[in-house]
Amino acid sequence: MACFTAYVIDKRAARLKRRRIPERTLLLLGLVGGWPGGLLAQSIVRHKTVKASFQRQFWTSVVLNAALLFWLAA
Repeated sequence: MACFTAYVIDKRAARLKRRRIPERTLLLLGLVGGWPGGLLAQSIVRHKTVKASFQRQFWTSVVLNAALLFWLAA
């Protein structure tokens, strides 16, 4: 939920040309397990969907989360 909220706040700040949430923060929120919220926010508010460098880092964090979950479950 925190990651989803951060994406929504950042999207609003971008539209209003206000101070933004650093991409690093969004990525860290996703890395610590918030990636489903980030993915949902990308879909709903169409935020951070075009920037290729961000998408590469985002999906890397998703893969790392899945690998850790797999390792813990084994």
